[in-house]
Amino acid sequence: AENIAAIPLNLIDKLSDRRTVMAVMQGLTSEEQKVINLRHADGMSFKEIAELFHEPVNTIKSRYRRSLLNIRRNANEPKQEN
Repeated sequence: AENIAAIPLNLIDKLSDRRTVMAVMQGLTSEEQKVINLRHADGMSFKEIAELFHEPVNTIKSRYRRSLLNIRRNANEPKQEN
């Protein structure tokens, strides 16, 4: 298991362009996308997101962590040429 502290929280900011961000986000489930957007775009706390979803805080934290791992994996995958 990877340490969540090793994942840069500003990874999305480091992605080069809007298309890359959109492509990486499309690789996430809708729940993962919502958690990332609420956390980063809206600045909500894990507790606030958990209340919104009516789920335990640890479930939201796990979903967030899984989302960051998927973002990092998708961002590091070689781009496919069409």
